[in-house]
Amino acid sequence: APWGGKEAILGTNPLAIAIPNGDMPIICDFATAAMTYGDLMLAVKEGRKVPYGVVLDSDGKESQDPDDANNGCQLPMAGHKGYALGLALEVLSGLFIGAKAGKDAVKSSDGILFFVVKPDTFVSGDQFSSNLNSLINEIKSSALAADSKGIRIPGESSLKEIRKGRESGLCDIPESVYKDLLQ
Repeated sequence: APWGGKEAILGTNPLAIAIPNGDMPIICDFATAAMTYGDLMLAVKEGRKVPYGVVLDSDGKESQDPDDANNGCQLPMAGHKGYALGLALEVLSGLFIGAKAGKDAVKSSDGILFFVVKPDTFVSGDQFSSNLNSLINEIKSSALAADSKGIRIPGESSLKEIRKGRESGLCDIPESVYKDLLQ
């Protein structure tokens, strides 16, 4: 829903950014919705509630029922700032390239837009790598907030889990999803 609205108009407009960094790239991949639709549907299957601020019911009231994503609408991440980012992505990956945008505004096919920049476009590859590693080291060695278990770089945990899964040949999935897959 647009910020302040109760009608699903914009897509959840995923944004992915990958920054090369040897065997530990920085990977940011998220939807501009407060929670991905896939995570909402997983919560439905598991019978879990979601936090307030994620979905509105069909009357436009905040709800903890993840199925209200289907009956009402999803909310943007980060309030009005997430809405602004989602709208910008809707324009760039929709209107900008002639793909669909909004619920009914422009009917067309789904769109995707790539911006690709080689790391050595503006500085040498070695300088980029050195500067990136300096930044990562500064971030990782900075003072921790109270109760923090450490600072992670985006994609770090996921990449470790992927590698662990590949090595073991196993993949953890919720029991309810496993039962659905067997059917």
